[in-house]
Amino acid sequence: MKISKVKLAPFNPRKMSDNTRKALKASMDSFQDISGLVWNANTGNLVSGNHRWTELKNAHGESLELQRLEEPLDEFFMVFGTGEFTGYILREVDWDEETEIAANIAANSEKIQGEFTNAVSSLLKG
Repeated sequence: MKISKVKLAPFNPRKMSDNTRKALKASMDSFQDISGLVWNANTGNLVSGNHRWTELKNAHGESLELQRLEEPLDEFFMVFGTGEFTGYILREVDWDEETEIAANIAANSEKIQGEFTNAVSSLLKG
């Protein structure tokens, strides 16, 4: 599939500062994909992973490509850059726009992410 089919969702409710974007890039460089990319074939929009997709495009430019997996995993694409697997998988869904927007909000909602306990301090000191 051509990467030009994948568009950033124009209604994505999450914005990032330059510092946050740098932290995202550092996380991506360290851990690769820890939260997934979801693309709606019906609209061409990303449902989740808009900022990660932007960073992948910044890092790999025109060399970025998607290769569909075979059944029974054919709703998934491996994401390659410069001929190498980037560590990212893109999941394809086929949703109406209302479902897409609801899923995008759910993916970005702080209300359903949970919260850190006091134990996080000791983990970060490690």
